[in-house]
Amino acid sequence: MKKALALGAILLVIGVVLAGCTTTATTTTTPAGGTTTSTTAATTTSTSSGGGVSWDDVPVYANASSVQKGSWSIPPAEGSYGTVAWKYYETGDSMDAVTHFYDDQMPGQGWTEQANLNTGIFNWRFYTKNGENDAAMVWISSQNNQTVFALMRASK
Repeated sequence: MKKALALGAILLVIGVVLAGCTTTATTTTTPAGGTTTSTTAATTTSTSSGGGVSWDDVPVYANASSVQKGSWSIPPAEGSYGTVAWKYYETGDSMDAVTHFYDDQMPGQGWTEQANLNTGIFNWRFYTKNGENDAAMVWISSQNNQTVFALMRASK
């Protein structure tokens, strides 16, 4: 039951995020004194960094187009990730091709896989490096005959 709820929540978030593809940018201040920035762009390729984290060690699948990106920063509690950024992409290539790309490429960038899940509906990977001071997640799913995937990069 928990897996079904988690799957539903992840797919709902990805679907809602990918449904709106107009160009907008929003920055808000959180009650805890942090900031949140969200930018949506209609199918453009982007390799720029954002959100105060380095994206240099998270490869982007070559045949993908950027759909959306954003970031947030909060005063971190001890041991938590205070700076988080995410990017959403789509490609006409298969879920398996994208999954194999990240399985092959992330270790070469210094990432250690901590967890993975393959459901047939979505694939998920969680990686850490630098004594778990940095984290990355990859979510891969299918929507409207496209493979969609989200990359998350966080630092303590």
